[in-house]
Amino acid sequence: MKKRFIFIVGFLLCNFCFGSIVIQNEALFGVKLTHYENCFDISDSEKNTIGFTFGALTNCMWEFGTKNTEIPFHFMTGVCVGMMENSFSFGVPIVFEFSVAKFDKLTMELVFNNNPGVFTMLGGYCNFYYFGSLDLVLSRKDRKWFFGGAGIGFVTSGYSNIYEGYGKQENIFGALGLHVVVGLRFP
Repeated sequence: MKKRFIFIVGFLLCNFCFGSIVIQNEALFGVKLTHYENCFDISDSEKNTIGFTFGALTNCMWEFGTKNTEIPFHFMTGVCVGMMENSFSFGVPIVFEFSVAKFDKLTMELVFNNNPGVFTMLGGYCNFYYFGSLDLVLSRKDRKWFFGGAGIGFVTSGYSNIYEGYGKQENIFGALGLHVVVGLRFP
């Protein structure tokens, strides 16, 4: 057990020494589907709506192994804050980057972004959300400074309360659309 602990701490320290701080901004332009049900509102107890939505997140992350440009895989994690519709969000981004192609001065990567967190609605309640995206991102070959790309993004959130003998209150939100990523990697 002691050897495993020392190995994990040593591995993290080595990665810390060879990593970078990343500031990443994301935006989602998509189509949303909302399902609302309220057993206590007899006049309008259930409705489904479709519309357009916009969401934005700002991530402050640590990227492990940034300076090693030969490895085809990189990992980032940190904290994020953002906004979607009428709510603010706080989350933990977990980002996996895979090198797809290397050109003269650019590197193309496939980036898979997982972002679980909490929405804080203006009405005063909180609920969990999941924000995921798959993007194609271009950056400098040495993986320093600016990067950007686009792909497809998905967000879902909701809550459901069941009242025995009455029914349920439910509000489920989902969106799918264009996801745009722009960021800055500090060497």
